[in-house]
Amino acid sequence: ASPQQPGDAVSGRLRTLAVAGALVGATGAFVGLVVMLAESAGRGVYDAIGLVPDLAPDTRTGQLALARVVLGLAAATAAAIPALWRRSPMPALALASASLATASLAGHAWTAPDRWVAVAADLAHVGAVAVWVGGLVALLATLPLLSTAGDRVRLASRFSGLALAAVAVVAVSGTVSGWQQVGSLDALTSTTYGRLLLGKVGGFAVLVTLGWVNRSRLVPLVERTVAPLTRSLRVETLVASVVLALTAALIHQAPARSATSEPFDTTATAESGQVVDATVDATVDPARAGPNDIHLYFFAESGTEPLPVDAVQVTASTTDVPARRLQVTPVSTNHVTVAGASLPSAGTWTVEVTAVQAGEPLVFTFEVPIT
Repeated sequence: ASPQQPGDAVSGRLRTLAVAGALVGATGAFVGLVVMLAESAGRGVYDAIGLVPDLAPDTRTGQLALARVVLGLAAATAAAIPALWRRSPMPALALASASLATASLAGHAWTAPDRWVAVAADLAHVGAVAVWVGGLVALLATLPLLSTAGDRVRLASRFSGLALAAVAVVAVSGTVSGWQQVGSLDALTSTTYGRLLLGKVGGFAVLVTLGWVNRSRLVPLVERTVAPLTRSLRVETLVASVVLALTAALIHQAPARSATSEPFDTTATAESGQVVDATVDATVDPARAGPNDIHLYFFAESGTEPLPVDAVQVTASTTDVPARRLQVTPVSTNHVTVAGASLPSAGTWTVEVTAVQAGEPLVFTFEVPIT
């Protein structure tokens, strides 16, 4: 065999991994977008596929999800073209990196108290994890293809040094991101988000331990045999998969900092209508992403006299979700409630209330910060 053949085999294996990874990322982004639209529109997942062209471009989250899908497909295409890949893998890597960046701009980091600190930390965290875990899989897939001891030692040693730097970035950026989303030690132990984060930290500690064993004991052995390192890499890949699964679960949990938040209360004055000084007292509980109970109390004469209303319509919207009507249940003549209103994303929601009183509409509008 010619000396070029092992290199061609390694390049081909890496290209296959790059195409598969980009396609999986694009598919996951599309599925996540459809699920989000299904939840916000109250539709089934299958029915929500048809909403993608109409609703996704109208919201910031939808636009970023679409960008993630397009960038993932573009990265897969760039990696799939043999001539382009042989010339340089950088186009595929750049497109994949841009796709990862959209996740930080659309996730919990965007709603953190220190937005740009959280976004920067999340970008660094996601990038370092991609280098570490992606490199781990690539090393596991290509190391057995190298026939010479020198090539095996060189590849394993280079990855070991790169992984060490990536681990340091993951630790620092993860600490910053974790504090931004948790905010207190109590929230770390008393919330689902906090407990999942602790599980993720435990998995990270296991990965660091395995990496240290690889670097100090197994990498020096690859000159003679790759079997011990390969076995350890398989275990490390399995643990990394568990950590990534915990991360996926974290994404779908309200941040711990918001799990301890208080109900939101406000009073709004009628924007139109014949009743002078008509107001509505509103309570949104728990005022965080997910199901919320909304209570509305109508008053006249500067909030002192209960104002009976005949009918009430409530709509809610945000930059990520178009206005949609919520189901209202009357409790008394001046009190209605919306039970389990779905406010699925953090941010500022605009609630518009139209109440009919003696045949005349009263319109109230107020904003609710959802964390």
